[in-house]
Amino acid sequence: MQLKHVCINIGNRIISIEQTKGKNIKTPETYADIFLALSQLGIINDEFSTRLSQMARFRNKLVHLYWEIDDSLVYRFIKENMQDFEEYICCIKKYIQNN
Repeated sequence: MQLKHVCINIGNRIISIEQTKGKNIKTPETYADIFLALSQLGIINDEFSTRLSQMARFRNKLVHLYWEIDDSLVYRFIKENMQDFEEYICCIKKYIQNN
């Protein structure tokens, strides 16, 4: 789950940078809010933002309510969502190149 945390940190840093540039973007209160803010900034699209927000919520459940997690759900989530990390990297690269 380290990769997920890196995505959260990168997103949080970009939001901070954009706030210092004067962008009117609310400081995220949750990890899921980070990806919603990135969508508001136009860095990721709304559909992708929703998927990443769900991933952040899933991460929180893994950390804080792990006894409620079904192993097959974890396996399915990993198998079906690994490409999201690749897509996120592409979005961040594009942001960096344009800024």
